[in-house]
Amino acid sequence: MFKRAVLITDFTSGGILFGEWIERLTSLGVREAVVTEAVSATAGMSLAFSYDTDTPESLLEQERERLSNSGIEVENAVITGRGGKQVADLARERDASLVVVGTEHHSIAGEALGFNFAWNIIGHSPVPVLTIPLKESTDRQAVLTDRAPDGPHALSHVLIPTDFSDDADQAFGVVESDVAPRSEKISLLHVQDSAHIEPHLKDRLEEFNRIDKERLAALQSRLSQSGCDEIHPHIAYGQPVTEILKYASENAVSLVVLGRKGRGRLKEALLGGVSHNVLRASDIPTLVVPAV
Repeated sequence: MFKRAVLITDFTSGGILFGEWIERLTSLGVREAVVTEAVSATAGMSLAFSYDTDTPESLLEQERERLSNSGIEVENAVITGRGGKQVADLARERDASLVVVGTEHHSIAGEALGFNFAWNIIGHSPVPVLTIPLKESTDRQAVLTDRAPDGPHALSHVLIPTDFSDDADQAFGVVESDVAPRSEKISLLHVQDSAHIEPHLKDRLEEFNRIDKERLAALQSRLSQSGCDEIHPHIAYGQPVTEILKYASENAVSLVVLGRKGRGRLKEALLGGVSHNVLRASDIPTLVVPAV
């Protein structure tokens, strides 16, 4: 269970409103939150001399109050800079089981500031990282907010893409122990990668499908024993990132769970890994599980 979460807000992007995610955080088991402000030296100085009641600091205080009023025990923390290692150290220090960070990636500025910041955190985190896709708030200037504040329960439909690798198995283990017992519905998705099969292995596709259906059935059985009653295995054919995004958008998925490559393979992930590219394109909250 994700009892204690580190919630990261970045003043460079104007702050993040986590209050809109309170119900979904508690559905994940969060009962304690370390609200963490990531500030540059310049931003910190400007805030210190600001008397505007709408500063990110004042908005953050409101968010802390909303979390506290909802029964979540709140602590505060500050890190200087945008380093993932600092967040990782904080997660270890506070014995957190989850890190939550927003991603704004649908503009050039968002790609440079929001997404790379989030991916840096993901690349260093010793615990799973929940990413919340964000947009600029319409009612509070320069503040980022959840892209779908009225979206479904966080665990109403969980999607677990798997290629049966060690990374995917690590992600599945977290789902099995911490997510499945609280989930209403889970989809298991394996994509037969057309780039690996065509043209020389196309005649073996039926064989591959048969083997992988058995693998998915074994995973389905394990999840059933974890307490989830509705589990749907599915095999698709095509490009993995495209098929994952398509399935998620067409089936009202509320949370995607992905494995993250180990630190030694981080460069490969940054240059084109499935997890990296799904996160770049998806508007669906995603839980990224680190390799051990």
